[in-house]
Amino acid sequence: MKPRVLIAVALALLPVPIPALPANAVVFVRNPPRAGEGGPLVCWTETRTRPRPLAVHVIRLDLHNPRYALTVLLADDPDGDGPAEAILDMPHALLKKHGAIAAVNANAWIGLPDAAGKQEMVFTLYAPVDIYGLAAADGQIRSRAEWRRVSFWIDAAGNPHFERSELTPAARCGVADWRGWLLKHGKIVPEPGGDPHPLTALGLDRTKRWLFLIVADGRSPGYSEGMTLHELGAWMQEKGCHDAINLDGGGSSIMLVAEQGGKAKMINRPCGRTIRPLPVMIGVRGKPMENEE
Repeated sequence: MKPRVLIAVALALLPVPIPALPANAVVFVRNPPRAGEGGPLVCWTETRTRPRPLAVHVIRLDLHNPRYALTVLLADDPDGDGPAEAILDMPHALLKKHGAIAAVNANAWIGLPDAAGKQEMVFTLYAPVDIYGLAAADGQIRSRAEWRRVSFWIDAAGNPHFERSELTPAARCGVADWRGWLLKHGKIVPEPGGDPHPLTALGLDRTKRWLFLIVADGRSPGYSEGMTLHELGAWMQEKGCHDAINLDGGGSSIMLVAEQGGKAKMINRPCGRTIRPLPVMIGVRGKPMENEE
């Protein structure tokens, strides 16, 4: 092998460095801040005892702030134009690989068909999977939109959108819902009732400036027993969301924040005994200012 090729291979194997975080990249607060208070990127946890024990974790991002950008964290595509769209990778690895400073799980997925044509959800690290609905990162579409799913995406100008359509948008980044709207034009969509579960959600306020990433822990008696979709819609309405969608949840619900130095801190408590690998997350990346580049 020629020396230049050896150097290229060696460089490719080096770990991707995490960029320096902005000062006070994520502000942790004890009480929920009002709109405009607490900083452009804020994280907090709320607990309740009624109607059951509950812990809800929130990341709130000011989409107008030039120091931050919403980003989608996609796991590797193992076969290019083949049937797989991504592999399952560990959330901490995705945060580090993409240089994100905060993220939650996003799209649901399913395994590829076996020889008998059967598809299953097996949480095996690096297993190839098919992603449900829109998944786009850095202007590249990995998984196309589906008519039965609500897509959320950011366009090239930085504007956020929600849409249920089979037409794949020209998205800078984007993800898709699981089980539909929570809020649409300010109104709660799911009917009351159902069993409580761990849930992950994404919402926007009426001005489309403040974005909320939510993880509600569940299936943990005495700590947090989860929410119904209607309850989560009502909770997000209380926080000022005007539109919101439910993302994948259950044992996959996870929220990570990178501390100074890049080490990932898990904010919530996943309900399973182990952290599940994922193909897609949505989160926040720091943007260096011009005089810092």
